[in-house]
Amino acid sequence: MATKTLVFRTRVDARRKAGADRVLSRLGLTAGQLVNMVFAQVELKNGIPFPLTALETDDGHLAHVPNAETVAALRAPAVARVKTVRALRAALREKD
Repeated sequence: MATKTLVFRTRVDARRKAGADRVLSRLGLTAGQLVNMVFAQVELKNGIPFPLTALETDDGHLAHVPNAETVAALRAPAVARVKTVRALRAALREKD
């Protein structure tokens, strides 16, 4: 017995679709095949087959959002280049 199919239409940004088609072509897949694979995984997992929520780290911060300490380190002026281990140790002592 043949499986009943239907046409599924959606709007997608043209550049995004073209980029995805290039990747899918290298994988030997079509967009329709990918959609079928994703729908199969939705059924199998009884939900979205990949995380859609922002994950929190152990300290409660979102994994993709830097915490205050990281932001401060990114904004801090670059460390001066040192030429010897002794100079590096001295510079590190000054930071503490």
